[in-house]
Amino acid sequence: MDFYGDWEKAIENNEHIEGYLIRYLDADPESEIVFEEGERADVLTAIKLLLSIPIVSFIKSITHPYEFTAKDVFQYSKLDDATDTLCNILEYEEHSLSYEEVGHRLVHAPHQYANIKYGENHSKTAALLSLVVISHIPDRKCNMVHISSLGSIMTQLSKEEKEEIIRRLAIRNPFMKTLIYEAKCGEASYVKEVSKVLSGQTIIRRKHNNEIVLSMILKENPLKEKVRWQ
Repeated sequence: MDFYGDWEKAIENNEHIEGYLIRYLDADPESEIVFEEGERADVLTAIKLLLSIPIVSFIKSITHPYEFTAKDVFQYSKLDDATDTLCNILEYEEHSLSYEEVGHRLVHAPHQYANIKYGENHSKTAALLSLVVISHIPDRKCNMVHISSLGSIMTQLSKEEKEEIIRRLAIRNPFMKTLIYEAKCGEASYVKEVSKVLSGQTIIRRKHNNEIVLSMILKENPLKEKVRWQ
């Protein structure tokens, strides 16, 4: 039985499940492999399970700050392009796409560099949420992007289901978890935390992106008011 099947069984048997929540938040490889290349039935089990658990349960399980890198700090232009449009594009592609090909399909920018950067940023955002897998293909001499098993199923969900799943995927991000932990302790500072891995204008450019993601996770939770963004 896979990670989510075991978790589901533990819930049915009224067993202690805190360990599963923590392993999920830590993106345990056993939980991640289902998202990346799991069978349809296993992915559907994972989605059903995650939707059945209130977001507050995940928040309660965040009990310490996390190590994060610059790669964990979200960077995108349109979140929907990373979480919805890109999945819909890749679902009907026979082969993986390069960053340039992804960017071209998303925005049709007139310049190659603009397509590459747009494709890269939105592919990496989708990868942080386990919706795509990025791999290096020697023959292409560049990184290639293909849809994950989870991303494929996401194209079939309702708008409301997609949003709730994205909330539960985004909360695994170590930078988001750290901001939530600091907010639970009294107050979180975006600038203080992000300055550990970024500097200068990059901090400013990525601020709104990460504010959007954290606001989506927390929604009406009062912790949202305990995060300073200046």
